[in-house]
Amino acid sequence: MSDFDFANSGFDAQRRLAANPGTDSGILRIISKETRFESILVTVAENRSTPVDVLSRLVNHASSDVRIGVADNPECTAEILQILKDDISVDVRYSLADNHNIPLRILHDLAEDDNPYVADRALRTLNNRSRAGISVAPTVGSEETRSGSITVLVAEDNRHIQFLIASVLKGDPELEILGTTDTGDDTVFQAARRGPSVVLMDISMPGMDGVEATNKIKENNPDTRIIMVTGSDSVDDIRRAFRAGADGYFLKSTPLSELPRCIRTVFSGACWLDPGISSTILRKCFETGHSAEPTIKAGDKLMAIDTMYRQIDDLVVEEEFEQAILVCRAASFLSERFFGRKAKVTARCLAKLADVYYSMREFQNSEHLLLQAMESNEDFLDEADESADYVLSSLGKMSQAAGNMQQAELYYAWSLRIRERMGNSEKIQEARQRIANLD
Repeated sequence: MSDFDFANSGFDAQRRLAANPGTDSGILRIISKETRFESILVTVAENRSTPVDVLSRLVNHASSDVRIGVADNPECTAEILQILKDDISVDVRYSLADNHNIPLRILHDLAEDDNPYVADRALRTLNNRSRAGISVAPTVGSEETRSGSITVLVAEDNRHIQFLIASVLKGDPELEILGTTDTGDDTVFQAARRGPSVVLMDISMPGMDGVEATNKIKENNPDTRIIMVTGSDSVDDIRRAFRAGADGYFLKSTPLSELPRCIRTVFSGACWLDPGISSTILRKCFETGHSAEPTIKAGDKLMAIDTMYRQIDDLVVEEEFEQAILVCRAASFLSERFFGRKAKVTARCLAKLADVYYSMREFQNSEHLLLQAMESNEDFLDEADESADYVLSSLGKMSQAAGNMQQAELYYAWSLRIRERMGNSEKIQEARQRIANLD
């Protein structure tokens, strides 16, 4: 430093020293105070060896180019970056949004900048970080949420529907709305920023549609649960949605009061298929011959069927028998599609349909379906499991309801033997009581 004669130094000497990260901090301080060249100040601002006290002074410089130099400095402190985040110059904020080294909380704030160019640049920086495998989720504690609540992000470009969905969800103490979006791009960004438990995703939105947004969110965070909330029941949209990774499909024609139940179902790890989607549509969605057909894990397939069972039970309780039959037939089709016509799971679906007919007191149809379930798989009753017991005990109920006590006793006795092999003492006692009640 003692050899540096600033008074006799020219532009080139100052520029070399200002750009060199090995330059002594004392020399950088002198140059930043004494130089008359603005471009030299820009270079000092960009030098990662420039002391913090110099950067703190340059962040308030009248020239936006100098402040941009500070924004580009990878060694800039969080306090200085916070000042730049609110800089009056759009160019400064844009440059800051392009800095991949700034703290996430500042980058998230810039993504909500009033200037669309700044916000878009910050969003692209976040996406680039995500693709590079760097977490873009908010810091723990950055979003205040109720303990134990299911957090929901609502993606819907129709303000009226946004309001209706929000009204329904706000009435449920287990659900908390983190925010709303009206474009696919913003949904991807907000999902990364806020980390919702569930995203309610419209399909038709400006720019990136909901299916593409679903795909991007699932790439960034596969654990985020996504429910398509849409007016479309087209085969194309249903197929595209599930291929993109959707966990549920909810039609807007279904009462929105059902939405909280749908959210809880999907949040629990199960799938949701709207009862309004007919088996005909499902058949077209999952028909063979499509090279792009997704590979679905066996566990996910079973969860999808179990979810439909829960829907069927709820519909029966509400005496919505036509809808229950529709969902049951859809479940039977999916089970046959996933596991094969002779699979035990498929036989159980037929038994479930028989159960619906039993609730409608159509005993003949019910018994016919149960016998069909037995015939569909010769080994169905050879193993001691709940599916076989379910069919036999249901057949017993049909026969008892029809007044055929001898046949009912046969089915109940068969069920008892299976329960004894399963070793469930409570169910064994229940089967014995059924047989006793026939006398």
